[in-house]
Amino acid sequence: MTVTELRDMLEDFDEDSEVLLAFQPSWPLQFKVNDVVEVDDVVYVVEGGHPDESDLGPYAPAAVFE
Repeated sequence: MTVTELRDMLEDFDEDSEVLLAFQPSWPLQFKVNDVVEVDDVVYVVEGGHPDESDLGPYAPAAVFE
């Protein structure tokens, strides 16, 4: 995926919406985004730990992967 493709995917969302990373469809964990860095022309989204338990907890909704 390119930066342009990611921007295009995000353009219809509210600018103030929280962005979380979801992975592992069989055990759907979610993580906050800590940083975005570029190394050797590759942009990395760096995870920043699970959302606070009082908010969303460590698991993404299974529907994210459907």
